[in-house]
Amino acid sequence: MSGAAGGAYSATPLVRKLGLVTAKGGVGDVAVLGEPEGFRELLGELPAAVKLEQRLRATTALALCFVRTRAELGALMDYWGRNCRGGRMCGCCIPRRG
Repeated sequence: MSGAAGGAYSATPLVRKLGLVTAKGGVGDVAVLGEPEGFRELLGELPAAVKLEQRLRATTALALCFVRTRAELGALMDYWGRNCRGGRMCGCCIPRRG
């Protein structure tokens, strides 16, 4: 990746990188599973259209799932396969180690 392309991506707000906000606004209900400490503070202020939940609901448009091990990833994929239908999006996040 060129420096210019990397710089443009770095300047993109986290809420856009994660898909919580698009050019049209907030995506709606977002399930945040396995949320690491301090995650919500990193997001900053969210549009009123974005509602963060701790579990999947019928209205969930996007699920952000944090995993730390391969076993957690496998369990997540099983859970996702059983519980998600209708074009919902899932983002798998692996927190950086400090």
